[in-house]
Amino acid sequence: MLMQRAWQQSIGTEPGKVAVTSGDERLGHFPIEGTVSLAMARFTDIGAQFWVNQLDPHGVVISSERLKQTARVKNGELTYLDNGNLALLIKVSPL
Repeated sequence: MLMQRAWQQSIGTEPGKVAVTSGDERLGHFPIEGTVSLAMARFTDIGAQFWVNQLDPHGVVISSERLKQTARVKNGELTYLDNGNLALLIKVSPL
């Protein structure tokens, strides 16, 4: 597991985006960085976009893997998103 996060956010019909990072920032990049977008109508729409970056000793990104996925889920449902190399487990629960 590279990262684990939890937060509270209001969800409306228009997508609300949250930036998520892990590790020390170097030259504007983090080892893990991305966004999660949530919108709700009858179901919850999830948009996830993450990068796992390899940085050189000076903080320059020398390689990067990207996960970009969308899903429509029921509240409280654990959802698995993956691109073959990276994966994300996400669960949206009402407050």
